[in-house]
Amino acid sequence: MYQNSIEKENHDFINNIKDEDSFFKEGYFNKDINLYTTNEKNSPSNNTFLNKKRIKDDDNGDNKQPNKKHTKFSYDNLKHKCKHLVIENLMKFINEKIYEAYEGNIGNGLTIKKLMKMNQSQKANAGVEFNKKFITQNLKEIFSQKITKKISLHEPDHNKRLIDTLLSEKRDKFEKLFNLTFIECLEHFIENKEIDELKGLKLFSELKEEIVKKHEKDGEAYYENLKIFLKDFENKINRAKPRKKREKKDLGTIP
Repeated sequence: MYQNSIEKENHDFINNIKDEDSFFKEGYFNKDINLYTTNEKNSPSNNTFLNKKRIKDDDNGDNKQPNKKHTKFSYDNLKHKCKHLVIENLMKFINEKIYEAYEGNIGNGLTIKKLMKMNQSQKANAGVEFNKKFITQNLKEIFSQKITKKISLHEPDHNKRLIDTLLSEKRDKFEKLFNLTFIECLEHFIENKEIDELKGLKLFSELKEEIVKKHEKDGEAYYENLKIFLKDFENKINRAKPRKKREKKDLGTIP
C-alpha cells in the first residue's frame, strides 16, 4: 500500500504519460531552459519531483549544473567546429603542396592527386577516449580515413592510396608533414608554435573576417569563443571524463 495520497498520485501520473512528447505538450517541461515546471491545472498537487531542476554532469565531469539550451556555443559544438577548422584548412594546405610538388600535373578524374573530403566520423565523434587518441594521431592516419560516400567517382580508400603514392614518389616533400600530429598542427594554427612544414597554412586569426561575416548576429562572440576553446583544446580533451550511464530507477508496481 502507498504511504500517502501524494505517493500514489505521483505513481499514477508517471504511468499515465504515454511518451515524452505528450509530457512536453502538457506543459510539465520547458524545452527551452530544460527545467521542470509545474502546471497548476494538470500537475499533481505538491509534486516536488516536477519542480526539481534536471541536473547533469558537465562535459569535463568536474561538477554539476542545470542543462542549458544547446547552441553553437555549447561545449560539444565548439569542439566539433575546432576540429573541423583545423582539418579543413590542413586539407586545403596539403592539396596546395601536392600541386606544387607535381608542378600542376596532378592528373584528372580517377587518377587525380588530390585529397578528397572525408566522412564525418572523425570530426563528429564526441567520444572521450576517441578524442584523446585522435589528437595524438599523425596526419597520415587522419587523412587515410575513408572519403565521404557523396563522392561516388572515387574509391573509399582514395586518400589512403594517394598518401602512399606521395610518400613513395615525393617522400622528401611529404614525410615530415604527414608525421605531424593533430595537436602539433593545432598549435601552429593558433600561432603558439611555428612549424616549418606548415608554413603557408592559413591561420585561425586569418579566418576571423570569414567567421564573423558568416555569423552576422554574434560573429565576434563566436570567434572569441572558438579562440578560447582552441587555446585550451588539448587540456579540455585530456581532462574530459566518460559519462557514467544512468541506471533506470524502478518505480515499483501497484500492489
